Amino acid sequence: EKANLIVPLKIEFGDKTLETNALIDTGNELHDPISDYPVVIIEFNEIKSLFNPTIQKLLSESDEENLSSVAEYISNTVWAARLRLIPFESIGRKKGLMLGFKPDSITFSFNNKVINVKNAVLAIYHRNLSPDGSYRALLNSEMLNE
Repeated sequence: EKANLIVPLKIEFGDKTLETNALIDTGNELHDPISDYPVVIIEFNEIKSLFNPTIQKLLSESDEENLSSVAEYISNTVWAARLRLIPFESIGRKKGLMLGFKPDSITFSFNNKVINVKNAVLAIYHRNLSPDGSYRALLNSEMLNE
């Protein structure tokens, strides 16, 4: 039952905290190619409040074609050290890139156990992940073994 796999997720980024619901997704095996950290896919609307208006606007307009210019702009900001480009493959498209950021930590509860992951990357997704809005992020199932 899918509902059992939906968990509350707390993301910490500097002095900001973000709370949302995530689906533990056994199909998500994405990793950051550089650090090999597991990737959590999160809807742009859930994460955008972390960024200043300029970056929000850039990210909202970002797509495959101008991702490098967005990344270039961000590389001159406080976000530079957290920036990641995550390659992925999906149905209907061969290869793509998603913009990702490394949070300070991600915390969620599963099977009455609180799991805190320091080494993970959030990848921004521009569409809805759940048709009914019951979750806004997809957790990499490997994170359950932390």
